[in-house]
Amino acid sequence: MDQETEDAFLNLQLKKKEQWYCDFCGEIIESDKEGMFQWDSDLDLKAINFRIVHHKTVKQCHPKNNERHLSDGHLHWYTGSEGLSDLLTFKHKYKLDLLEFDEIIRRLHVDYYEEARKYFAISRNNGDEHDVYEIGDYSQAALKSIIRKYGKKVW
Repeated sequence: MDQETEDAFLNLQLKKKEQWYCDFCGEIIESDKEGMFQWDSDLDLKAINFRIVHHKTVKQCHPKNNERHLSDGHLHWYTGSEGLSDLLTFKHKYKLDLLEFDEIIRRLHVDYYEEARKYFAISRNNGDEHDVYEIGDYSQAALKSIIRKYGKKVW
């Protein structure tokens, strides 16, 4: 089965690596031009709470941020191979929770990850053992399996 046919069979809600779910409102961000990559930082260069949200010209999806400095960049700065390269330099600029940071990289750069992550909790609760250590270690086959099993069905 070719990739296009398989994707149609999965009934994907998102275009792979082109659309994302907003971490604030849960709605779809239609393109990297309509999104922002945000994180909280402090004077010690600790970066936490990475998130993908709508750009303010599309929708006001910005959490209250009283104690930390809000850092952000246009989402399209962090997509594609150049964006991945820029993200990888964060590990040298900031003190990071690597599991949290790697999650953002997967969301932006791994096929099917953003769509499947909606179902990770229910998959684990049902005993599926795709990511035994809960570190985001999902194969493409596992991500597709999760979407196939728990995603929206069309009959």
